[in-house]
Amino acid sequence: KMSVVEELSEYDLEVGSLLPSPPSGSAMPAVDETEDERYTYIKAYKEAGNALFKKGKYEWAIRTYTDGVEALISHCYPSRERMLWDYFARGPCGQCYSNAALCALKIDDATRALTMCDLALECRPEDGDLVKVLTRQGQAQLKLGDPEAAKASLEKAVDKEPGNRAVREQLLKAKKALNATAKEAEKRLFHKVDLHKQGLTSKRENQAQEVSGALAAGFESLLDGEDEAALRKVDSLLEVASAKAAPTPKLKALRTQAHYCAGIAHYHQRCLDEAISHLSSFFQMREELLAEGVEVDEPLTGIPLGRFYLAHATYNLGEDDKAKLLLLAYLEDAKAAGPQRVLNMPDGWNGKTISDAERKASRFKARATSGEAQSDAHTMLAMIAEKNEGAAAALSHCLASVELATDDEQKANAVENLARCYSALGDAEAEASAQSQLDEIRKAIATKAETATKAESAKDGTGGQAGATDGEDTE
Repeated sequence: KMSVVEELSEYDLEVGSLLPSPPSGSAMPAVDETEDERYTYIKAYKEAGNALFKKGKYEWAIRTYTDGVEALISHCYPSRERMLWDYFARGPCGQCYSNAALCALKIDDATRALTMCDLALECRPEDGDLVKVLTRQGQAQLKLGDPEAAKASLEKAVDKEPGNRAVREQLLKAKKALNATAKEAEKRLFHKVDLHKQGLTSKRENQAQEVSGALAAGFESLLDGEDEAALRKVDSLLEVASAKAAPTPKLKALRTQAHYCAGIAHYHQRCLDEAISHLSSFFQMREELLAEGVEVDEPLTGIPLGRFYLAHATYNLGEDDKAKLLLLAYLEDAKAAGPQRVLNMPDGWNGKTISDAERKASRFKARATSGEAQSDAHTMLAMIAEKNEGAAAALSHCLASVELATDDEQKANAVENLARCYSALGDAEAEASAQSQLDEIRKAIATKAETATKAESAKDGTGGQAGATDGEDTE
């Protein structure tokens, strides 16, 4: 093993020639990143660090990244804070810290990685740079045993780039770790009594009842918007059900419903891969059971909702062929189900008993079969058709989207797509007609907004001056 002096000497010999001479830049931020040598200086340090990273020399790379930022500050700025005011300097400085965090993760130094991420965030990274920092922050937090913080960081990253599969996979790891932590806590709090061992009940008689109760609890959490709780309940159910060597048809049907519940919950959490996996399992298992003559209850929130979520998730992942088939199947499901009402009537109305769960579920069912949802489905089909077959194939879906749109904003978007489709087809007359319709809709939207503003102003007694300022408002 080398001494510290020998290692430093080797570092200087290998890396020293790659590092730039200190700049003589002023302490005032520039208006153009090409106008002085400070930015070239920090970028040279970053490139040297990148070269070391590629060689697997992660400790040296961390040193190079962090030394570069410190050298830039000491030579060119009166303080770290002044460097952070400089837009063109803080960008590459943030990248250096972010890259240093990645190196620290490579050598399993999560504490140092988290420190580097904190420093990177002080540099106010944007767009893809921010996604990288948040992802690395989440990875470090997960390694340090804080899945809740990791989940929060990674959810922010997914919000920025919902199509980033690698980030979604990291978020899924964090959620699984959080669920495992919660399950372990529940085990410590509630020690289950095995009634079968005590001879108090028959295992065969109670098995389906227990699974059914767990499934009902999962759906109850789902309807209350508690997706994490729903997943904890049905994930345990799926683990138990899958372990059964020869489950009864009833248990198979209940497991099918559990996949549905898990898929809906994952979709709500924007975990699209998991949503697709569970919802695909639901539809496949449901078809198999029906073919075997097994009775399968419809999920509480309905078949159209599950099909729409599956189609939309698949569309968002760019799997056009699968998405097209699923969207067409959804439209068939919605047509078969027909318009669904929200059940707001009191219990006992017309002699019917309506549970709280049914009332809550009715809102999901009504949305899933609404003109709004069907209009969105036709819009996605139009996009797929235009991309793969041309505007002519998209036209019928554009027309259907306009017809089914329910509010002004959705109708405006649908008519705009229709006008663009006519333009691509070279139909100037139809395009002009659609554009005229679009102008009328936008005018109606503006009028409604103006009326609402006046009504609000009259209500708070400002006489229409609620928005007046001294001209120093920020955006």
